[in-house]
Amino acid sequence: MILKKLRTLLLLPWQEKSLLLEALFWLGFMRLAVLTQPFQRVSTWLGEKNTSSPQTPLPPEQTHKAAQIGRAIRRIQPFTPWDSNCLAQALAARRMLQKRGIPCTTYLGAVIEAPKGIIAHAWLRAGLHIITGAQGRQRYKIVATFS
Repeated sequence: MILKKLRTLLLLPWQEKSLLLEALFWLGFMRLAVLTQPFQRVSTWLGEKNTSSPQTPLPPEQTHKAAQIGRAIRRIQPFTPWDSNCLAQALAARRMLQKRGIPCTTYLGAVIEAPKGIIAHAWLRAGLHIITGAQGRQRYKIVATFS
């Protein structure tokens, strides 16, 4: 199983490999930041609070690059030796999109579940597409947006 995944990785074009390495770096950096920094500081990396980028189609090249970034985050996340949770994924993808001048919005949501209390989730949208955190986001009430 691992050898097959490693072989698949080695056969990828260099451009995809470099995007995976960049995603790995930012996932690690953002996870470390989330664990060691107060949320008030980390939230400044999310963008301007209570704003949203336009929910309109992006130019095709930006749509393609945003999709590639989301795919890189999803592909490398299971292999990180740390917990690359939804917030770390949203922060990492946001940084990668920002670097490429692609507008995006980070959403923070919450839901109350009886046995667990408040459960939070983060996801990232660029144009009309959800880049990270798409799965299950509908059940969360949006509590903040950052753009």
